[in-house]
Amino acid sequence: MKKIILLMFSFLVLSSCVDASPNIKMDNHISITIDDNNIDGIQGEWKITSDEIEEDGEDVIIIRIEKSELE
Repeated sequence: MKKIILLMFSFLVLSSCVDASPNIKMDNHISITIDDNNIDGIQGEWKITSDEIEEDGEDVIIIRIEKSELE
């Protein structure tokens, strides 16, 4: 009985040492309409990124929106 408990405990200890890091990719599709109509200048593929920095002791979030033309 002690061997079984020791075996289970050692398996638990060894399995908790494994580092598992998920691979996450997120795509957001945003449709911008004005009065239920798309505008030619707004149509396209948009890339939205954000950066978090610390400036003068304050946390600052920078959101960048870039547009690329549809192919």
